[in-house]
Amino acid sequence: LQSVQTECCGLQSVQTECCELQSVQTECCGLQSVQTECCGLQSVQTECCELQSVQTECCELQSVQTECCELQSVQTECCGLQSVQTECCGLQSVQTECCELPSVQTECCELPSVQTECYGLQSVQAECCELQSVQTECCEVPAAGGWGVCTDVCAGSLC
Repeated sequence: LQSVQTECCGLQSVQTECCELQSVQTECCGLQSVQTECCGLQSVQTECCELQSVQTECCELQSVQTECCELQSVQTECCGLQSVQTECCGLQSVQTECCELPSVQTECCELPSVQTECYGLQSVQAECCELQSVQTECCEVPAAGGWGVCTDVCAGSLC
C-alpha cells in the first residue's frame, strides 16, 4: 500500500522485503535504518547509489562497487573509499577524478587503462613516473610541455 510504504521500510523486520519492492525502492534507500540492506540488493543498487544520503554506504558494498562508481553523482565519494579504489579507477568515466585523489594516485597510475590520464595530471606526475610500468610513457613527454617533474624523476638511463 502506497500509504504505508515508508513506515514499513523503517521497520527492522521487513526492511529487506520492502526494499525489494519496485514501488518503494527510493523511499527505502533514503531511510537511514535500511540504507545498507537496500544498497546490497541487486534490484535497487542504482537507485540507492544515486541518493546523496547513502552514497558512501553503497560504494562500500562489494556488490554495488562498479554500479556506484559509474554514477556521475558519486564518482568522487566512491573513488575516495579504500575498498573500491581500483574498481573506480578502472572505469573510463571516473579516471580523472580518481587519479586526482591523493589516496588512490598510485593505484590509478598502475592501471594500464588510466596511465596516460594519470601522469598527465600535475598532482600525480611524480607518483606516476616513479612506477616502473609508466616510466617510459612519462619520460617520452618533453620537459618543455610542463613535464619537468617527470624528467627529473626519470633522469638517467631511462631518459
